[in-house]
Amino acid sequence: VHPRAVKNQEDGTMKLEEIDAAVRGSDQHFPVTSLICLEDTHNMCGGKVLPLEYVDSVAALAKRKGVPLHLDGARVWNAIAASGVDPKRRLQPYDSASVCLSKGLGAPCGSVILGPADFIKRCHRLRKGLGGG
Repeated sequence: VHPRAVKNQEDGTMKLEEIDAAVRGSDQHFPVTSLICLEDTHNMCGGKVLPLEYVDSVAALAKRKGVPLHLDGARVWNAIAASGVDPKRRLQPYDSASVCLSKGLGAPCGSVILGPADFIKRCHRLRKGLGGG
């Protein structure tokens, strides 16, 4: 994993042109971008909820670039409650999501990964390879 961070605005969004510029194609000198990740709500911005129009725009950019869009949804339950938007719609633009069950729901522990069946199968394999139960 080789992250390439894009500076966020005070509202938790990133400029689309900066995301676009940060996506790397096939160049032997650099890692190829294989994922764009958003956080909703945005922890370091006071729990800001990302506007759906913004998320839809990032999803369109990701699709144009051929790169999956992932949601770091540790606090997605807070975004759903604060926005009043249906969970299905809130998660619809993403190709995958990780969702925490303790933050926002108050479960003692646990997280869930969401995505297509082949992605989940890869996640299970990686979890086992890293010693997960």
